[in-house]
Amino acid sequence: MNRSSWLWMWILFCVLAVMIGCNITRNTMPAHPDRLVTFYAIPSIRDDRVVIALGIHNGGTHPLSDDLVATWELADPQGKKRNGGWLRNIPALPGPGEEVLVGQWSGELEPGIYTLTWGAPSYGSTVDRFEIVQEAGGLRIGEQESRISPRYPLERRRH
Repeated sequence: MNRSSWLWMWILFCVLAVMIGCNITRNTMPAHPDRLVTFYAIPSIRDDRVVIALGIHNGGTHPLSDDLVATWELADPQGKKRNGGWLRNIPALPGPGEEVLVGQWSGELEPGIYTLTWGAPSYGSTVDRFEIVQEAGGLRIGEQESRISPRYPLERRRH
């Protein structure tokens, strides 16, 4: 091959690499960067049961799409899926600058550190870690940590 052929092959390779890279991130990055959406969870204890309220905050300037489908997954201290589900046809999506509680889960959990991942394709996700602590008076919520991401990590597992 002559020098010109090598140059064209190199250019083609670079273009393909960029196209593949864009395609990989296309499905995991927010489609609407002006929609600053935060998914949040509020764990609490009620009658020795763990209650997790799921909320959405719309920090953007536009309403959320009516066809928004969100998913959540609760993992136990060993990382095994404990529960999860989809939220479709959410009746009251938050408008710009608003936040709304859109769902709730309640169940019995043993003491330990649990991970809740909650989000929607094209909007991002939040990974919440919270601790269930056993005390003489019963259970309580211990330390909590949240990581907000513009990516949607559960998207790869969706079928």
